[in-house]
Amino acid sequence: LLAAPPSAPPRKGPPGAPRKSAVPEAWLTQLRSSDEAQLKSAFDEVRAAGESGAAAAPAVTDALLQGLPPALAEAGLATLTEVSAAAGVPAFVLYMHHRQSSVRRAAARGLAKAGGPEAVAALQRLLRDGDAGVRGLAAQL
Repeated sequence: LLAAPPSAPPRKGPPGAPRKSAVPEAWLTQLRSSDEAQLKSAFDEVRAAGESGAAAAPAVTDALLQGLPPALAEAGLATLTEVSAAAGVPAFVLYMHHRQSSVRRAAARGLAKAGGPEAVAALQRLLRDGDAGVRGLAAQL
């Protein structure tokens, strides 16, 4: 007699729904760090993970909401835009008011990808931005 193969652990949620992947503890530690090099490394790793990096989107958003220097903010906003734009809307809205236009452009890209009522309302406000690049990105939705 052949033994039956071990069964997979029971799924939570509706059939066919994607499983939520766990966020590596190393990412969480880096994303909670005040060290810019660790944050940049975490953003790069999450972005490189593609879809599986989406589970880290709330931690990336939290890091951005703490306030970051412009280059680091741009990296974090780009990460959210690539892995889970909808989860990043609070950070995109915060950074759409940044003094540097490159940061506002990164926020506009995320808002355009995220869609939804809050993102659309924010993009409408960005249509009046002083930077033509920001206005152009906002007009793409």
